[in-house]
Amino acid sequence: MKAGRYTATVVKKQLAVGTASVLINAGSTKTQSIAVSYNMTSKPIWRIGEWDGTPDGFLNADKIHKMHPSDSRMSVWKALTFKAGSDADSAFPMAQTLKIVLTLAQSSGRSSVTVNGKWTAPVPASVAVKTRGVTRGVTVGNYKLYEYTIPSSALVTGANSIKLSVASGASDPAEKFLAASVVFDALELV
Repeated sequence: MKAGRYTATVVKKQLAVGTASVLINAGSTKTQSIAVSYNMTSKPIWRIGEWDGTPDGFLNADKIHKMHPSDSRMSVWKALTFKAGSDADSAFPMAQTLKIVLTLAQSSGRSSVTVNGKWTAPVPASVAVKTRGVTRGVTVGNYKLYEYTIPSSALVTGANSIKLSVASGASDPAEKFLAASVVFDALELV
């Protein structure tokens, strides 16, 4: 190995969970302790997916490395309604933070969040690399955690609806599989 300063990274599957700077001198060996900072909410209100830097477990994740998103062997890509388990109203906090982790985005894609059709979170800047990764079976890019604080005024007693869509600022191309898209790692409400 060439002498110099390097960054050593510990990963869980494909999620970086710790880094340390390491100085390597010519002709020597080096041992380095690396602190792992894997801060996941232990008991979220709900979680979809596993925080591991991959879309494993989601629809078509088992096929994306071998098939194009437009491939007829893929399960149908469509809008989904997901209902989290219900708790007593007194257990529901007055404000919530929605965490969405993306492993890859295409055409500057990022999540847009609307709650109960009356509150929309500001759309964050994209950290997407310029890629058609999803169409090539790539699921890793610029790993990004987006956090959306949902105000109590957006919530209602009983069931609440959170709608996710993809924001990009780019016009939709003729082929739907080239449109702005994101690859999810995990989502949770805390």
